[in-house]
Amino acid sequence: GSHFLGHLLFRTGELGSPLEYLHPRHLKRWQEELNTPELEAVLQVLIRRRTSPRGWFGLKAHWLQFQQIAADSGLQARIGICKYIRLSRQDLLEQAISLQIARQTGAWISYHATARNPAYNFAAIHSDMRELQAEDAQWERFFEENNISPLRVSYEELTADPEDVLGKICRTLGVQVPA
Repeated sequence: GSHFLGHLLFRTGELGSPLEYLHPRHLKRWQEELNTPELEAVLQVLIRRRTSPRGWFGLKAHWLQFQQIAADSGLQARIGICKYIRLSRQDLLEQAISLQIARQTGAWISYHATARNPAYNFAAIHSDMRELQAEDAQWERFFEENNISPLRVSYEELTADPEDVLGKICRTLGVQVPA
């Protein structure tokens, strides 16, 4: 869902290139390429390179990837975070199953090739559900503690009517809705 949403936002040409820059593998690559271990320095370069002509930079992050930024309000201010879109899934069991399938197959995006076939694993699905619930709670705590009202989008509404969701996001951000 988040990959799909990022591509919809990118397609507007107005909202930057919202990718998962903070994924440990991607962040390490950026740190090596830029020859700096400093998260803020990497983010500043990404912001310069990936901001749209209208001034929007997008970043896609799961809680574990974002928690270092969440813990540093000064960093949040210096990199200029001004809007949050909270994509969540109403059915956590379906999300946990999807997560387990991705972990087992190596296919994190629906059109990626799979490395192997998934196998049912109740304990793993149950563990993933607990992990997802904990991450959701962390996001909600962060928003509450920082008096942030994110734009909330459900996976279900995104997949049911992506153009409507994109329009809602564009209107909220003051960006022209793509035709």
